[in-house]
Amino acid sequence: MRCSQHGKDLIAVCTWCGKQMCKLCIKKTDGKKAYCAQCVAQIGDMLQKKQIETIRKEDAAEKKQTTDYFNFSGLKRP
Repeated sequence: MRCSQHGKDLIAVCTWCGKQMCKLCIKKTDGKKAYCAQCVAQIGDMLQKKQIETIRKEDAAEKKQTTDYFNFSGLKRP
């Protein structure tokens, strides 16, 4: 079969969405896994949101730890 966009032979299937791809359609590979451009963008957005969420949780935990320290030691927070 041939790629409808590039006219090349189909060689892979997107791991995420199942789209059949030629060599030019493949935007990212990870070992035997291949991803199309649309899925790479979606995965990137999801990873970015997850990283932001993790940073916020770590920041909140750090603030709580600092607050707990000041409360425990009897010191007033500046």
